[in-house]
Amino acid sequence: MPDRRDAVSAAPPELGRIALAGALYTVIRDFGRLPEEIAPARISQVAVDAQARVHVVRRGTVPVIVYAPDGRFLYSYGTGMASTRTA
Repeated sequence: MPDRRDAVSAAPPELGRIALAGALYTVIRDFGRLPEEIAPARISQVAVDAQARVHVVRRGTVPVIVYAPDGRFLYSYGTGMASTRTA
């Protein structure tokens, strides 16, 4: 089994790697683009479904954005269903 520290240090600086729950993940800093009509917002959670789509939960007027595995914007949902207010 390869040493995880070697994998982390060997990653190009624009990617990076992170180990969570015994698995090693690549961090892609420039993943996905927002459509112009959706404003950037703070991200609170990220999940990947069985089809490898990336669901991004945000603190914005459009609370959930879904990307294809290659980073293409697919769709959004939840507009008007969540509060953007923080305590």
